[in-house]
Amino acid sequence: MRSNLLPILTALGLLSLSQAFAPDPEPRWWKGNTHTHTLWSDGNALPEYAVTWYKDRGYHFLALTDHNILQESETWFPVATAGGARLQPDQVKAVLESKNPLLEERTREGQREVRLNRHTELVQRFSEPGKFLLVPGEEVTSSWRSPGPEGRGHPVHINAIGLEAFIPPARGTSVVDVLNQVFDAIAAQEKSQGSSVFGHLNHPNFGWGVSWEDMARIRAGIFFEVFNGHTGTADAGNENHPGTDEMWDRANILRLTELKLPLLRGISTDDTHHYHGGKVAGPGRGWIVVRAKSLDLDSLTQAMRAGDFYSSSGVDLQDLKVTPTSYSLQAKVREGEALTIEFVGARKGDAPEPVVFSTSQGAEASYTFQGDELFVRARVTSNLPHPAPKVEGETQRAWTQPVLPGR
Repeated sequence: MRSNLLPILTALGLLSLSQAFAPDPEPRWWKGNTHTHTLWSDGNALPEYAVTWYKDRGYHFLALTDHNILQESETWFPVATAGGARLQPDQVKAVLESKNPLLEERTREGQREVRLNRHTELVQRFSEPGKFLLVPGEEVTSSWRSPGPEGRGHPVHINAIGLEAFIPPARGTSVVDVLNQVFDAIAAQEKSQGSSVFGHLNHPNFGWGVSWEDMARIRAGIFFEVFNGHTGTADAGNENHPGTDEMWDRANILRLTELKLPLLRGISTDDTHHYHGGKVAGPGRGWIVVRAKSLDLDSLTQAMRAGDFYSSSGVDLQDLKVTPTSYSLQAKVREGEALTIEFVGARKGDAPEPVVFSTSQGAEASYTFQGDELFVRARVTSNLPHPAPKVEGETQRAWTQPVLPGR
């Protein structure tokens, strides 16, 4: 018996040694989207159709974030017999004809129905270690109504990524109260789960729901959407409301100078609703690219919290580097493309304002810290039009994360 065990034990010991001395993997870029809807709420695609769209186009991770629901119950959805409904027979046919379809059908009282696949079923079908990660999520969809005869509703939507238990929408005394209730609940769930969960504020300008002053007062969260692919989210602002780029800087000025809170980080997402027709909220409009050692939620979340990621609506970066003395980046340039790279932020002082520190043309740029910057980030703007513009003349962009110079 011992003679038979000895080779096995020796092999296990050698395997343990090889793992102990295996080189630590180098960080690499992983592309993903953290805001996606399906027929589980107000999207118009079956969950497996949505996941296939992203996986087939080279995304590495995806979170399905339907409104106020987790994909865990038995839910059957009617297949339409006439145009205009969300689930048409040809959409079901497309899924049934795909590789290894999951779809389960039935007819009840003459109505054809399909069962919406649960998150665990989708993970078993689509997730591949080191290639594609499907992450659970929920868009916690709350609102607050300002008092008085002129009162109005303020949409307050927050995505919770990686959670295992449902978080209900919040009721509060103000927008800030609602924000903090939800972000506190996300932080509490991360603690109870013992695994990574993070939240990001969605489309603050949707319905002019969340101001930059509100954003600044988020206690337990550091992420918000600087770009959202839904055409109704007003990222550009208007004559009475700043765009999300300016909101980002103003919120960070307030957080650093008065509130003593950490920097907010900007995320780009699709907020996909429409895969079959329509141009309101289609897929592929915005994403994030995270530099992490491995494709798992803990590694991705750790990198994102450290600011080692960028957001994009079309521009791809080759490299990004921050040292105690400088901030530099290198972008990928496509045929016919011209890039403008701006380093933006704010300077220290009695009344800091958002400023552009430097502007350059080309694929590479570097900014040397002068010592008086409150924070610095980069914005890269392409001359190429966005393939699905939200406003007339919109071009493709990338946003890097703000840093505290010298740290």
